[in-house]
This record gives sequence, C-alpha cells and structure tokens, in this order.
Amino acid sequence: MLKIKRYQSISLSLLVLAILFIFVAEPKFPKKIYRFSKSLFNEYAPSYSQNALDSVIQDKVEINKREALDAFLPHINKEMLDLTLIKQPAEEFVRIKGQEFEIYKYRANFLNLVKRVPEKGPAYIGIQDNNLFIVQENGLFFKAPKDDFLSKKHIINAKVYDSNITNFVNYFEFFAPGQFGIKDILIIKNKIYVSYIRERKPGCFNTSILESNIEEKLEFSIFFSPLKCIKEEMQGFNAHQSGGRLAIFKENKILFSVGEYRSRLLAQELGNPFGKILSIDLNSNQMQEISIGHRNPQGLYYSEKYNDIFSTEHGPNGGDELNHNLSPNSKNIKNFGWPIASYGGHYGGSQYELINEKLELKENREIKDYESAPLHKNHEQYDFIEPLLYFSPSVGISQIIEVDKNFLKFHKDRTLIFGTMGYATSSFIPSLSLFVMSLNSNNNLSTEKQIALNERIRDLIFDTDSQSVFFSGDSNGVIGIFKEIKK
Repeated sequence: MLKIKRYQSISLSLLVLAILFIFVAEPKFPKKIYRFSKSLFNEYAPSYSQNALDSVIQDKVEINKREALDAFLPHINKEMLDLTLIKQPAEEFVRIKGQEFEIYKYRANFLNLVKRVPEKGPAYIGIQDNNLFIVQENGLFFKAPKDDFLSKKHIINAKVYDSNITNFVNYFEFFAPGQFGIKDILIIKNKIYVSYIRERKPGCFNTSILESNIEEKLEFSIFFSPLKCIKEEMQGFNAHQSGGRLAIFKENKILFSVGEYRSRLLAQELGNPFGKILSIDLNSNQMQEISIGHRNPQGLYYSEKYNDIFSTEHGPNGGDELNHNLSPNSKNIKNFGWPIASYGGHYGGSQYELINEKLELKENREIKDYESAPLHKNHEQYDFIEPLLYFSPSVGISQIIEVDKNFLKFHKDRTLIFGTMGYATSSFIPSLSLFVMSLNSNNNLSTEKQIALNERIRDLIFDTDSQSVFFSGDSNGVIGIFKEIKK
C-alpha cells in the first residue's frame, strides 16, 4: 500500500513537472487546452441557458435568410414571367351628377406576389409619355402602352425592366411576404423615384428614396436616406407603418411621407424624420419638415393651383383620416396630432360594439399605451389640425388625387378621389371602394359617390391627356381604368 502511494506521488510530481515544462515551452498551450475542453463540453455537455439558445437560434435565422435571399436573387427580372394583362369581362357603369362613367379592369398575370394575405400583387403606378409604369412591391418594374388600356385591347403585352435595385437591398423580407418592400413611385420627366424600406444598419430600418433615369436598364442610386433608423428589436416595431408616399411639390421639390414604425412619440419630435411629411429638394437633396404628428400617411397630393396638400392617414383601430394642409411651408410646420389625438383606439385596448345599428368605439384606457399616447377624441382642443374627414372603424384609406373640371364637370367645386383597402365590405365598414368627393371654397367636404369595387385600391393616378383615372388593385393583381363614356 505504501509502495502504491509512493508511485502515485512520483507520477503526480512528474505530471506537474511536465505541465510546467509545456507552459514554459509553449505559452499558448493553456488556451489550446481550454478551447479543446470547451469544444468537448459543448459537444457532450452543452449549455442550454436562454442566452445561449437565443444566440444559436439567431445565428440560424440569419444564415437561413441569407441563403434564401441568395437563392431568390437570380430569379428577379427573368423572362419566365407571363407579361400579359387580360381584360376582365365584368364592367361597372356609374352615374355622377348626370355624367356616365365606366370602370373596367385588367388582370396582370405578372402581379402574383402575396405580400400580406389576402393581398395579391400590390403595385404602384405612374405615367411617362405613352407608357403606364407598374411596379410591384418586391422590386419588379414593368411598363405597358397606355393607349392599349384606353382602347380596351383584350390582351396587353407588358415589358419587364432589368434593374440594379438588389444592390440596395440585402435582406430577404423585402422580396418575401411581409411588411417590407417598395412603398411608392414618382415619375418626373425622364426620372423615376422609388421609395422603399431600407436596412440602414443591421436590423435598423427607415424609409428612403432611390432615383434612376428611365432607360433600358434602371440604374438606381440613393437619392435620399435619413441617417436615423428604427431598430427591429424595438417594442412594437411595425414596418407596415412606414409611409413612403411621393408627390410633386413646389420650388423644384418633392413631398415624401414617412411613417413612425410604431415608435409613436417620434411623430411629435422635430428634427426627426419619422411620423412626418417632408419636402426634399431635387437638386440639393436637402430635407425640410412640412408637417408632423403623422402615424402612417398612405396618400399624398399637392395642388400647385391652390397651394395645398391633401394626405390620407391610416389610424390604429379606427381613425383613418383625410387631412388638409393649407399654404404648406417649412417655416410654419403644421401638427396633425398623432399620437396625442386620434379618432381611433389602441390595438388590444379598444373594440367596436354595435349600438343602435352603429359601430361605436369602446376603449380600455387603463392599458399602458394610453399613458404616453392618449388618443384624445378632439384635435383642435389640443392645438392640432382637425381632419377634413375621418373613418371609424377604419377603411384602409389609400392614395388621393384631384381631377380637373373636364373629368367631373362640377361648376364650382373641386373634385377629389381616394381609394380604400379594407378587408371586407358591409353597411358599417364602407371599404374596398373609390370615393368621389367635392370640396367647396370654404373647404367643406362632401361625398358625391362611393363606388364599391370589391378590390383593394392601392394606387391612383389621373392622366390629364386622356381624362382617365388609372388605379392598381391588390385583391387580384389588377390595373383598372375609370373614365367618362363619350357619346
């Protein structure tokens, strides 16, 4: 027994001497031993702490996203698409103040993206010369002859553009179903401007603008991109509230709406682009704030003749607005109240109840959201501008345009048209429609006609040459035409 202990003591001493020799001869050896031990431990006795699991899951998600994007990119703008638009047999006939109008649609076989169920083929439109541009939210650009639509040609052949837009988008969600993507287009002479959700830094997003000359290939560059962005990890982050509307403005500028991505308080913060309508100088790219207190402006129009801005706004649970900015000026920034005032309620803290055949909003003001965003049911009382019109419940209000007196021959009033994108139609929720409105000299608004189309109207444009309204619908991926019947 004594001999055994003596042998153990000698063996231990030799082991210690060997380790000391290795430490002196190879200083990096302890690190190698540590890494080897850690590898064995992770392989045979892994740690399952929440942080470790979150890290592993996040790594896998990022790898999968990158692989999915790499697999998708080669298929963008390829000639495998069906580039036809087929005229649909059903037509609508509408009478407005004694005038007869027709509405007909084309199914665009290349607008197949299901971005958000039940949306199909969400797209934005613009006109240059005799071409109608059609741009799907996932970065595909098309054009088709405008006259083919006006002459009711049965089959219209479109052309797909090649572009370098993927140079500016390095995240898969832009192309896939979800909240991200292109948010509007604007064509000025031979240039196209495209607003989109940009990943400014990893996991941090804003709404930015690209520009390109209209040529055989669209070679985009960054026109405007705020330095600030909102992190996806922020509580309540919602890219659906990104705004992104573009409109021609005065003094060689354009208007640009930016949503607040559900960081509500930013809408009241001057010097921060979120929750604002901005003007951007086309030469200097300089930004100025025109109005604040916006949640998610989805329609935007400027009248050079009257020097005023109309904007439409998605409310929360209810409270969609049509707003009017008279004599807009960066030296007199208007405030439209969000999130202090709104005719809607917070999700999770409000619901509509049917009372006396009318849906009324009931709010639980004990929830935390109302502490910082009280949503008062009056704007003027808190020194904000009241909307010209609001909807409660929401209708998913979208783009707004003004048509001239040659289209709707009102003798005195101005005529506005806007669309809605609600998910259902009923006697209580007047959605999936075109609204034709008149505005008198006292800025009083009244409805001339609501035209139910069973189609989510995303974009509208008025073509003065043909006196026609073109619209895109993303219930079925269609392009529609609304024009007077000539006798």
